[in-house]
Amino acid sequence: MTVSGVDFASDLSGIAADPVQRPNVVYQIHPCPWVSDDWKSVIDKLLEHYPVFVREWAFGDEHPATDSGYAHPLIDFCRDRGLGWPAWIWDHEWTPRMFQNRSQTELTEFGFTVRRALSETAANSTLAQRYAR
Repeated sequence: MTVSGVDFASDLSGIAADPVQRPNVVYQIHPCPWVSDDWKSVIDKLLEHYPVFVREWAFGDEHPATDSGYAHPLIDFCRDRGLGWPAWIWDHEWTPRMFQNRSQTELTEFGFTVRRALSETAANSTLAQRYAR
């Protein structure tokens, strides 16, 4: 079972203070660019006892943020803690968009950031290194 917080699933502070009393719970967060970074300390506290998944994140269009001010710190945070993350959304119409056009040939800044992060993760994985011979 996955459990998310309040405020667009970006606030897990109540759960950290009073965790769900069930087995096999994974806590998930949506670290939106408009919320403070307070969620990071909550995640660190939860990780002492529970699995956590960064459910989705994005920037661009009506979710203004920057690559260096939002995306890179978020990706680094997840990488340093071994947290998985899916980015929102592989599309050219739904926003924030990863592609400039329907043919999916031109990436937005967000799309480029996601592609670069996934490429770096793949290049640094043990499995990728094993088969790169």
